[in-house]
Amino acid sequence: MKRTIYILIFICLVVFAASAQSKSSEASSEDKKGFIGLSLGPAFSYTDFASKDINNENAGFAKTGFNLNVSFGYRLGRHFGIAAMLCGNSNSFDNAGFEKIFSTLAQVNSTPWKSNGVMAGGYYSSASSKVSFEMRLVIGYANTTSPEISVRLTDFSGAQVDLLQESVSGGTLCSDFGVGLKAALSEKFSFLGNLDFYATEPELSNVRTYIDGVLYDSSTLKQRVSIITITAGIAYNLK
Repeated sequence: MKRTIYILIFICLVVFAASAQSKSSEASSEDKKGFIGLSLGPAFSYTDFASKDINNENAGFAKTGFNLNVSFGYRLGRHFGIAAMLCGNSNSFDNAGFEKIFSTLAQVNSTPWKSNGVMAGGYYSSASSKVSFEMRLVIGYANTTSPEISVRLTDFSGAQVDLLQESVSGGTLCSDFGVGLKAALSEKFSFLGNLDFYATEPELSNVRTYIDGVLYDSSTLKQRVSIITITAGIAYNLK
């Protein structure tokens, strides 16, 4: 619910700012045509990636995490141009949710999901001199790392069994669609606020599972990674 509220508030702010700028004077030929920016903010997992349903074999048990990105945009014409992005997402694994899978007492420890992408594509700007409405659609390559999950099971007699699923990495195509605002702070710097939808679906090969240190299984998994990010940052304006 909180994630939905944050997204709706952000969209309302974008629409309001874009409407307010529709009557502003057109940017002069000396306006900055591009930027390079650094932003950060929360990364909300959703769909299968966030699922904790034990009947969903694609459930990722990913919690809300953190996004850090470097973005670039440059207008080649009045409104349209090119964009590029480097991004890193880290989403903790839901240990408490995973413990509910087991019928006996379970203690779960894990490392986070990580997905890092490099992308390029198209860029749109309303090109207002003070506050601009921005959009980008980029595609590229992402490397995703699954969590290492260790589970200690204890039955009613006190006997214990240790399970371990190794962390593996896999690379594949990724995409990001973003909308936001760029507000001039000075001649050289601007404020960035963005809402982005990031997606990738890596194949994770040779995922090994051990029971008490003995190899039990080695399998290939495919995980859909779906993340919504709301970020804020600072951009350096380019001529």
